[in-house]
Amino acid sequence: MIDEKEIARLNNIIQQLEDEKQILKEENGAIENYMHTLVHDFKNPLGSISGFTGFLLEDEYSKEEKKEFIKIIIETVDHMFKMIDSYLLLNKFEKLGGQLVKKTKTVLELVDDIKKIFNRHYSPNQLHMSLKKPEDSSVDFELFEKKIEIDPDLFFSAVTNLVNNAIEASGKVSVNIFKKDNLFCLNISNQGEIPEKIQANLFKKFNTSKSKGT
Repeated sequence: MIDEKEIARLNNIIQQLEDEKQILKEENGAIENYMHTLVHDFKNPLGSISGFTGFLLEDEYSKEEKKEFIKIIIETVDHMFKMIDSYLLLNKFEKLGGQLVKKTKTVLELVDDIKKIFNRHYSPNQLHMSLKKPEDSSVDFELFEKKIEIDPDLFFSAVTNLVNNAIEASGKVSVNIFKKDNLFCLNISNQGEIPEKIQANLFKKFNTSKSKGT
């Protein structure tokens, strides 16, 4: 005869199995969601690559035109790699339950890292960085040695997306790092403003206002 302790232990095992089943179900659902999003977001750029590759095989286009087609194909492939990086970062973040993997950096290290990322792609005329509030004229040199904690992967992914989008929209961007009260602030600004209909969906996952993807 099975006693109450044994029944309780069996019920506990059954509950654990049910919990594991639910976790697997949720993980499978997440994988399906990622795959669906990847397929959906890759359709436009893949269609673009296919179309311009076809143009390269035709004789009616000049050498200069074909060079431009190749440039568009390369840019589209680069964009697709960036999309994949974004999905992998988001997947990592969600697997950790929204927890950040923080590292300590000085503000000077942070500024140097940001410069290294963008110096390869943009000229000083396009991207200006400073350690001051946008409305101030004086640089806060004391900020250089201040330490902050960030998740480098997620932080630089967010900054890269913001700066790239800002430069695409206006061609010139200012990045200001400053301290306000007890907070460190990162201000990224350009000419113009984000339309209200885009603002409403700004922080929705995988949302984009671009025809070619995220």
